[in-house]
Amino acid sequence: MIATNTSTLSVTELARATAYPGRVLGLHFFVPAHASKLLEIVRLGWLGQKAGRGFYRYLDGSWEAIPDPEVDRLIEKLAAERGITRRRISDEEIVERCLLSLVNAGAIVLEEGIAALP
Repeated sequence: MIATNTSTLSVTELARATAYPGRVLGLHFFVPAHASKLLEIVRLGWLGQKAGRGFYRYLDGSWEAIPDPEVDRLIEKLAAERGITRRRISDEEIVERCLLSLVNAGAIVLEEGIAALP
């Protein structure tokens, strides 16, 4: 197994250079890594900007995120199966949720003695 946390190199290109490409994966740690228990595992780099698709599609040579209708259909299907009512989320709500998460992570870091000063 080869795991990399690089954001610069393509996991797919790394995998192609090995005899066992199925044993190569990418790891994306969420920040702050010592306080967050989230880890994204990317197999063979098939999704994302470098691969040209994922949650969004990317045209060759472009970083412009284009919504993927296939992903939209999948999200709608899964929400319906689970009885989830979808709603619009405002920019303000997103900022508030992110900010509160950071404040909570900071409080935990202080409480656990990871950081000495606020």
